[in-house]
Amino acid sequence: MKAIAVAILLALASIMPALAQTTTIETNVDFDSPVVTDAQIQSVETEFSTATVPGDFSYPFKRFGEWVRDVFTFDRKAKAELKVEFARERLAEARLLAEEGESDQAEDLALESEGQAEDAQELISEESEENGLGEDVREIARTAEDVLQKSILVLQLVREKVPEQAQERIDAVIGRMIGHRAEIRARIEARHNETESEMEDLVEERREEIRIRVEQRFESLSEKLLQRTEEKVDELEEELAEAQAEGDEDKSAEIAEKIESLQSRIENLQETRAEIDQRPGTGIEVEIEEETEIESETEMEDDSDSGNSGTGSASAGMGMQESMQ
Repeated sequence: MKAIAVAILLALASIMPALAQTTTIETNVDFDSPVVTDAQIQSVETEFSTATVPGDFSYPFKRFGEWVRDVFTFDRKAKAELKVEFARERLAEARLLAEEGESDQAEDLALESEGQAEDAQELISEESEENGLGEDVREIARTAEDVLQKSILVLQLVREKVPEQAQERIDAVIGRMIGHRAEIRARIEARHNETESEMEDLVEERREEIRIRVEQRFESLSEKLLQRTEEKVDELEEELAEAQAEGDEDKSAEIAEKIESLQSRIENLQETRAEIDQRPGTGIEVEIEEETEIESETEMEDDSDSGNSGTGSASAGMGMQESMQ
């Protein structure tokens, strides 16, 4: 009976990915440029799309299929690929829900995406440390970095569609995504004989480079979104004038409501632009520094506890790590 149950689960898992329908596209679009272009936005909107989101009838089946695939994937490299796929899928769902005004769910999915990205980064690092960065692992790492690079742009698009309070949490997710991407990028570039200290320095260099570029792109994106929104308002105002001339009160009210919503968004974008102009180099940088500071304090506390408590404390720490994993 157990064998039959396992066979059924695997059969279900094999058809569940079709429910995701996440599209991977080959493109020559340069996502590392300091300027965000329409081509880049169109590219991520195509790649980070999905057929089902939370609330759809088939969504639980999609998540169940992912769970089965994860449980029955034992190879570390294959599991890393799965984690990258799941990270992209969660962010595709977050993007669509943000556009529908479901900011709370979008934020939760963005956080979950970051968690999957972290898992992928850790699996790649573990495989690299234990067995070296062979061509197969290097290819997985390149794919992971590509997805994370695009994910940061998607997160910035999501950020502009959620309330201010949620924007701060999305900024924190972006900061952590930068860290994961820097770790993977450093693994790709590293030679085979780096010391732990040299590897940490390389990761920090890449983190700073990526952070600066992300801030440049965020400024560019804010300008582009502001321009797009203003153009949309102009179009709607023309439609409103036509509806009013025709005496269509219902249509006029509907268009007026859309204009009001977009004007509110323009104000938010203008505030964002003003903050960028007044406080260059802040935001994401602060998030990374705070995260690093917290990690350092935690490590000091752990070292202190380990010294005072002996093997009992060490065993408890190992138990906590296992439960977290």
